[in-house]
Amino acid sequence: MNSTSLTFINRTKNFYICVLLAILASGLAYSQEQVAEPATETPEKSLLAEERQRERSMSTQPYLATVEKWDSRVDDLIRKIFALQRDVFDADDLYMELDSALRARVRFLNNALKGAKSPQDNVKAAALPGGMRTIDDLDDSVEVMYKARLRLIEHITPSLHLEVTATDVLGVQTLNLEISYIWQQIRFQMLSIPAALRNLMRRIRIAPLPVIWRFMEFILAIAIFNWWSRWFPETLRRMRGSLLEIRPRSLEVLRRVRIVWYMEQLRRPLEWLLLFHVFFALIDMPGLNFLKGIIEIVVRWILLGWFSVSLLNAVAARGAAGMAGENARLRKRSLRLVATWLVLLGLGLSLAENLTGIATLHAWVWRLFQILALPVLLILLSWWRKSIFLNLERERESTDSLDNLLKHRKGLRSYSSAASGAVWLMANSLRRRVTRSFLRFSADQGLTSSLTSSQSETASDAEKKENAPSLATSVREQLLSRGEFYDRYARPERRKLVQRIKAHRSGIVAITGERGIGKSCFLEHVRDSSNDKMILLDCVSGEFAEVEQNLGQALGIKRVDAKHVTSKLTESGIQTIGIDNLHRLVRPVIGGQKELIKLTELIENVSADVLWVISVDRFAWQYLQRARADQAAVNEVLELPPWTEEQLADLFEQRNDEAGIEPNFSDVKIPHEYLETTLDTTQERNEAGLYRMIWTLSGGNPSVALQIWADCLCPNEAGHLNVTIPTQPKTRELDNVSQNILLVLRAIAQSEVITQADIADNLRLATGAVSSAMRYCMSRGWIEETAGGYRISWEWFRTITTVLARKNLLAR
Repeated sequence: MNSTSLTFINRTKNFYICVLLAILASGLAYSQEQVAEPATETPEKSLLAEERQRERSMSTQPYLATVEKWDSRVDDLIRKIFALQRDVFDADDLYMELDSALRARVRFLNNALKGAKSPQDNVKAAALPGGMRTIDDLDDSVEVMYKARLRLIEHITPSLHLEVTATDVLGVQTLNLEISYIWQQIRFQMLSIPAALRNLMRRIRIAPLPVIWRFMEFILAIAIFNWWSRWFPETLRRMRGSLLEIRPRSLEVLRRVRIVWYMEQLRRPLEWLLLFHVFFALIDMPGLNFLKGIIEIVVRWILLGWFSVSLLNAVAARGAAGMAGENARLRKRSLRLVATWLVLLGLGLSLAENLTGIATLHAWVWRLFQILALPVLLILLSWWRKSIFLNLERERESTDSLDNLLKHRKGLRSYSSAASGAVWLMANSLRRRVTRSFLRFSADQGLTSSLTSSQSETASDAEKKENAPSLATSVREQLLSRGEFYDRYARPERRKLVQRIKAHRSGIVAITGERGIGKSCFLEHVRDSSNDKMILLDCVSGEFAEVEQNLGQALGIKRVDAKHVTSKLTESGIQTIGIDNLHRLVRPVIGGQKELIKLTELIENVSADVLWVISVDRFAWQYLQRARADQAAVNEVLELPPWTEEQLADLFEQRNDEAGIEPNFSDVKIPHEYLETTLDTTQERNEAGLYRMIWTLSGGNPSVALQIWADCLCPNEAGHLNVTIPTQPKTRELDNVSQNILLVLRAIAQSEVITQADIADNLRLATGAVSSAMRYCMSRGWIEETAGGYRISWEWFRTITTVLARKNLLAR
C-alpha cells in the first residue's frame, strides 16, 4: 500500500472522527433530557429492556456463532408483517439479534483485513460459518447482513427507530457500527486495487488496442474541451455584440441578448459537468468502481453547487449591469455561503446513503446541518443588515411596521428586524416581478394599461414637474407632426389588401381602427404603391357633396353619376377607390345616415369592376353595425392592430432624429417592472424601460404615445433635454361623474367629431343638460373644440376610452 493510499485512509478516518465528535457534542443535551425523563413503564419499553438483556447475554457467546441466512429470515418476517401474521415487535427482536451479529462480523472482518494482502487470503477461524474461507467470502456475508439490516430498519417500531438514529447511547453505538462498516469497505477496496491494476496490465499485454483506444478517447475529450473553452466564449461575445447593434431593438432581440448573457454566465459549470460525465463513462474497472462512485458523487455535488451559485446570481442580477457594485459582490458571497452549506449537506447525505444507506449516519448528518443552519443565517444577516435597512428606507410605501423595523438597527434586536425586513423585501420583489411578467405577456391590454396607469400615477406623484420648463413649441410640433407611413406596421393587413387588389376582386373592404392608429397613412401608402391604379377621397367635412366633387376631379368628369363614373373607371383602368374617414358622413341622430346612404347608392350603381376601400373609426364602426346604416355589403373587414413596443421605439427614434434632439435617459428612475437590465448601459436600460412604459400607457396608439413622449421631455438649465417619468391622468374623478357626462363622452368617442346639437339629439337630453356637461368636460380638459364640432383631447383619449369600456359604454 503506497503513501498516497495511506494518506487518503488517514484523512477519511480523521474526517469521520471529527464529524462524530461534533455530533456527539450537539447531542449531549438530548441525551441528558433522555436521562432526566421520569421512568414510565410501558410494554414497549419493557420489551426493549428485555432486548438489551438479550444483547448482553449474547455477548458472552462466541462472536461468530450466529444464525446465517439473514436475507431469508428478514424477507420472511417483512412478508408476515404485511400479512398481519407477525407483530412489529418481532421486527425489533430480529433487528437486535441481527445488529449484534453484524457488529461481531464487521469487527472480525476488520481484524482480518489488517494483515491481509489480497481479498483471496484465507481466514482461519473455528467459528466461521460453512462455506466461508476467504476475506472475499467474509466481505460478501457482511454485505448481505448489512443490506438485510437496512430493509429491516424500515419496519421496526418508532421508539426503537428513534433510539437507533438519535444521539443517546444506542445511537452512538449504531453510529460506531456504521463507521466501522465504512472503514471496512475502504480497507477492502484498497486491498482490491493492486489486483485491479494487475488485471489492467494483463489486459494491456494480451489485448492492448482497446486500452490504447480508451486512452485516446480521454485525450480526445480533453482536446475538444480545451478547444471549446476557447472558441465558445469568444463566439458568445460576438453574438451579444452583434445583437446589441441591431436597431430597433425589438422584444425578440432583447430576448436573444438575455439568452446569450445567461449562456455566458452558466457555460463553465455545465462544460465541466459534461467533461466529468464523459470521464466517468469511460472509466470501467471492476476494482475501482467503489472509488469511482465516491469521486463521482463528490464531483457532481461540487459542480452542482457551482452551477447553482452561477444561476441564482445571474437570475438575481438580471443582466450585465447587476453584476457590478458592492451589492453584487455581497450577493455572490452570500450565494457561495448558502451553496456551500447546501452542497455539503447534499454531499454528506449522498455519501451517507451510498456508504451506509438511510440509517443512523444519514440521520446524524441531517441533524448536524440543521444545527449549522442557524449560524449560516446569522452570518447572512450580519452581512446584509446595512443593505436591508437601506432598501427599506428607499421604499416609497412607508407603513408603521416598516418604521418599527427601521428603529432597531443595532444590537441583537437588529437581527430579527433585518430578518423581517428581508422577508418583506423579497415578497415585494416577487410581487413586482409577477407584475412585470403580467405586463409583458398579458393579452388583456385593458388591464395592462390600467396597471401601468397606476404605476405612472405613483411615479408622477414622486416627481412633480409643475415648475419644470416646457418643451419648445417648434420641437413639440415636429415630434407630433404627421410623418410618413411606417413601413413595418400592419404588414399582414397590407398584404391581404394588396393581394385583393392584384387579383382584381371587386367589392368593399373596410379598414377599421381607433383614432390616431394610422388609417389615413395606411390608405395613402397603399395608393402610392398602386402605380396610379387607385384614387383616394376624404370625408373631412362630413358632406357627400365634397366626396362627389373630389371624385369628379380625380376622374376628370363634371357630372358625377353612376353612368359617367362607370365609363371613366373602365376607360382609365383605375382598380381601387379609397374613401377615408367614412364615419364623418354619419350623424348619430334620427335621419343622420342620409349622407352615407347617398354614397352607398353610388357604390351600388357603379357597375365597373372596382374595389372600394373605406376607413372607419373603430368605435364609429361598432355604432354603424348596430344602427345597420352600412347598407352596402362589406366583403372583408381589416382591423388595424395596436403598434408593438419595438415599432413605437423606432418611431420615437425617427422623430428624435427629425427634431434634432438627443434626450438624456441617465437620470430617470424607471420602476422595476419596466427596467430592462439585460442591456449594458444605464442610458440604454432606462430608454428601453421608458418606451415600454409609454407603450402600455398608450395602448399601442402612436398618436397618444407621441403626446406622452413629448410630455416626458424636460429642458434643463444647460439646454439639454432630460427625460422624466410619463404622467397619466387619474381616473378617480371620471369614475365619480354623473351618467349624463359619461353618455356625452361616449357620443363624442363614437363619432370622433360631433356638434353639441347632435349630442343632444342623440341622447334625447335637454339642451341645457348637454351644455352643462360640455362645459364641465371642457373645464377639465377632457374634450376640445375643433373645426366642425368637439372631440376628446389627446391627453385624455386613452383614459376616457378605457373608463367608458370598463363601464360597458364602449366595446373593448
